[in-house]
Amino acid sequence: MCTDPEVIEPLASTWKGLESLVVIDSERTVERKERTSDVHWYISSHADTAERFLPARRRHWSVENGLH
Repeated sequence: MCTDPEVIEPLASTWKGLESLVVIDSERTVERKERTSDVHWYISSHADTAERFLPARRRHWSVENGLH
């Protein structure tokens, strides 16, 4: 999670209210065989911590997965 003003300020004109950039590198193994890796990028209007962002992201995806 990046809240560094030197990184955020140049992007703030593109995304109003931008406070942080978040990158999550996730891995998953399906049936103990196939391992996949994905990188997810998020922009946020909250300058929070990674420890607080990750559970919110998990809650969001549990809702998404429940709809499919």
